Amino acid sequence: MRILATETTWGAASTITDLRAAGFAMSTVQTGQELVDWADLGQIDAVIVDVDLPDLAWREAVKLIRSYRPRLPILVLMPPGSDSGARAAAFGLGADDVLLECADARESAARIGAVVRRRAGLAHPVLVSEGLAYDLVTCTATVRGQPLHLTPTESRLVEMLALRHGRTVEKEEMLAHLYDVEEGPEVKTIDVHVCKIRKKIADLGGGSGAISTAWGRGYGFGLNARDQARQLTEAALHFVERRRRKVTIREDRRQLA
Repeated sequence: MRILATETTWGAASTITDLRAAGFAMSTVQTGQELVDWADLGQIDAVIVDVDLPDLAWREAVKLIRSYRPRLPILVLMPPGSDSGARAAAFGLGADDVLLECADARESAARIGAVVRRRAGLAHPVLVSEGLAYDLVTCTATVRGQPLHLTPTESRLVEMLALRHGRTVEKEEMLAHLYDVEEGPEVKTIDVHVCKIRKKIADLGGGSGAISTAWGRGYGFGLNARDQARQLTEAALHFVERRRRKVTIREDRRQLA
């Protein structure tokens, strides 16, 4: 899972270090405004809002992020001993949970994972697609009961697809999720990763459609033909609507001229 956070205090930096060690891909920024901007635009699974932001009140940051991304999991990071009023205020503003600085890393990781799964509408942490099973708690994969050995990047890719079970994920979205902007490779890198993962799955007797292809768009986990057809229709309708709006804008401009 890719998590966005500010790295501006010792407590936040320590929490980020612990979460990295727990297997999370952490994207960090230095100000509250950057946090809001990245939360609005970035491909992330959750955002952690530190109560000690250098330029923006944390309450305002939570409200802005929630207004921009209604379904994005938001966790507020507070120092130990924070009063119940502050925690209650965080929930009232739209936060999904509260983390405490210097808390046990296993508990913080479990809280984040639970919030992300709940927001994704997943009732069970183990998701299956044609013999490929991915455990969102342990971040491990098996093929028909046999361990599937994946690199960290491959594991994050499968995890991303599993969290979006039954939905086509475009390659550009996958690229932005797997890599920071500064280090992001070309889109074809996604095809290379998927090819390697599929070979490992096939070597263990898994189905060829465990990670399915939506031609010209991206990939999916647990994606059947009906899902692909429905999503392709929705994408086509969205494209037509965008073209219609552009034509309407041009006509309005001509009339005003």
